[in-house]
Amino acid sequence: MHEIGDEEQFWVDHYEWLKASGYELRSRWAPGWTASWKTAPKKDKRLCDDYQFMPHAQLMDATRISDHKRVLLKLLRPSYSRYEQEIQAFFSEEPRASNPRNHCIPLLETLNVPDEDGAHILVMPILRKYDSPAFDTIGEALGCIQQIFEGLQFMHHNNVAHRDISSFNLMMDDSMFMEEFHPANPKYTRDLTRSARYTSRTWKCPKYYLIDFGLSRRFQEGEPHIDIRVLGGIKTVPEARSNDPYDPFHADIYCLGHWVQEEFIKARNGFEFLQPLTNDMTQEDASKRPSIDEAVSRLQNVIQGLSAWKLRSRVSKRRGNPIIGLARLIKHWPNRVVYICSQRPAIPVL
Repeated sequence: MHEIGDEEQFWVDHYEWLKASGYELRSRWAPGWTASWKTAPKKDKRLCDDYQFMPHAQLMDATRISDHKRVLLKLLRPSYSRYEQEIQAFFSEEPRASNPRNHCIPLLETLNVPDEDGAHILVMPILRKYDSPAFDTIGEALGCIQQIFEGLQFMHHNNVAHRDISSFNLMMDDSMFMEEFHPANPKYTRDLTRSARYTSRTWKCPKYYLIDFGLSRRFQEGEPHIDIRVLGGIKTVPEARSNDPYDPFHADIYCLGHWVQEEFIKARNGFEFLQPLTNDMTQEDASKRPSIDEAVSRLQNVIQGLSAWKLRSRVSKRRGNPIIGLARLIKHWPNRVVYICSQRPAIPVL
């Protein structure tokens, strides 16, 4: 994308209003913008800050003027979001906000768009995909799985069903990074001059988050957990095959188990020990699936039965590049010795 597209025009039109509200967008969306690579034709445009854009038109990165912190902006229009702002605000209020079991992305502020009735902009921290960079050890991956299970448990305990759990809606913070990464191109540093440096999860455990509550539903205390059919990112949920109302909490369990099956058991080596649990979580009959409390308990029991050797084993992809895999294997063994000698927990903790 070289020029401003139609889907980006909203941000151009609201650049000055956002700046007055305390958030400055990058130069690409400033009034009168001229592409920097046009004034310096020898420069690789892929390394230009104003060539970088977010993957979805309703998302935008910005700088909070008060403290120069990078934040994410998300445009919500009533036509495609019923409860998202309400639910995110609910989990961002005390006492829920400071509860360590809360893994819902925090809502920093809500801006009301002045020229669109019912439109809001959610201000949130910048996060990155939960498995980027790659997991080093089995224990690191299990630390991620534990946090996501805990996060969904916290939501369910507060009578909220997520309804769209998938790899696209699971993220982590920047704790393991030693320098700021670019929000639209997170492999690189903020100035796009090199790959962003990071340490391992064993040394610096990130916090993992559930995001995107556009399909989520909060139930009142004592209200039956039944709602209309909603199709999220995972299309194989058995309940979604009919138009009958169903229990979205049971569907959450299916989606959580499906995520572990697809992203760990099938995609990576060494996670077969999770198969019995995920088989139960993805049963055709929703009533036979474990509750989130049962799933968390069973996950913990499985982990307690693993040896330290297993937990510190290297994670490898089933269809990974063999050359990259060999390089990581060579690097893994010295790191493993250092982890053990330093008495770092095999499963990272916050």
